[in-house]
Amino acid sequence: MSRDCTGQRQCCRPSAANSPSFECEGNPTTLLSMVKIVEIKAATSKANRKASKPTQTLVLSSGNQTTKKPSKKSARSRASSPAGEVTSEYVKSLVDPFEHTGSRLGWGTMLPTSVQQAYIRGTATANADGSLVIAAFPTCTGMVGFWTGGAAVAGPTSVSNATDLTALQANFTEGRVISLGVRSYPIIAATSVPGIVYSGALPCPVWTNLAVGGSFTPDDFVTWPTSHMGIGREGACATGRPSDPKSFEFEPWVTAGFSSNYLDPQDDVPFSIPYNAYEALPASALVAYEVCVNFEGIAKIAHSSAPMGLGEKIGTTLADAWPSVERMWHAVKSILPPPGRQGSDTASSDALALRTGATSSIGKLLGYGQSALKYGKLAAGLLL
Repeated sequence: MSRDCTGQRQCCRPSAANSPSFECEGNPTTLLSMVKIVEIKAATSKANRKASKPTQTLVLSSGNQTTKKPSKKSARSRASSPAGEVTSEYVKSLVDPFEHTGSRLGWGTMLPTSVQQAYIRGTATANADGSLVIAAFPTCTGMVGFWTGGAAVAGPTSVSNATDLTALQANFTEGRVISLGVRSYPIIAATSVPGIVYSGALPCPVWTNLAVGGSFTPDDFVTWPTSHMGIGREGACATGRPSDPKSFEFEPWVTAGFSSNYLDPQDDVPFSIPYNAYEALPASALVAYEVCVNFEGIAKIAHSSAPMGLGEKIGTTLADAWPSVERMWHAVKSILPPPGRQGSDTASSDALALRTGATSSIGKLLGYGQSALKYGKLAAGLLL
């Protein structure tokens, strides 16, 4: 089809029959404006066609209940939501309590709480027979126990308080443990006998067995099925786990220590006890250690209930993400690694060595932090 352009300043006609292109003549400036208009209309038409494209929804049916499968975009947004982030931080704290203090638990309290970390670092000396056990207890008072009397001598033979105990007791009355861990590294020559290390977590022992002169011996730690064996020179790390809903209750002994004032003699500790147990080290070998306990504490001066409306991310707790302790733990425990690990037995240590050149045993211990990030990402998907 043609068009008569006589007497007009500009004119456009189809270049051929049924063709979407045009041939134009007339003022160049005006023609340029017309071309822009055509481009805008074409882009608008393309967007409208894309918006009107039908979408397919996958519907899953189970009995009388019908649910929609969430889109990938929805899954990503939920994983990056405050609820997903708080769950991820909790899992990272269970895997690596030294670098991740964890998130507030939130269940069962209307008082303002905060997350605190009790810690201690130092060295311990193995017995002349090469035996040594270092265990972390879920309390600030007497938070690390040492078995240094010999392989067959019951202990602990001594305990030590958290370095920051005075400040914690001055500001907090009660607490509930989020995570805890112990890691150690023998300071011995590369040509020395490497020894053996057993790391793991003892589930719910009776608290009186953890008092000085208790009933456990280093030989007991070696034979327990909870122990994971490795080469002593490479060091080890072990982390604790909650055991039942009682693990999430506020207790005064978290800051004050195990005592008959708060516990009956037959009461067990509602948290597993992580340990590093060495045998066959060089006589009187020196072992560097670090122990930490992360807990949610109630301040001694509680002026009011927790403020609301200060931002969802600030106020988010595990209780906001999960309706109950049981449901949360059932999901979380399925992705956790074993509680006891050695320096050369970390899933991400090889990758860490490739990136940083950290091929020494102490460098491999740093891989625990990388593992925490991996398990944290898995945790973010638990809510999907």
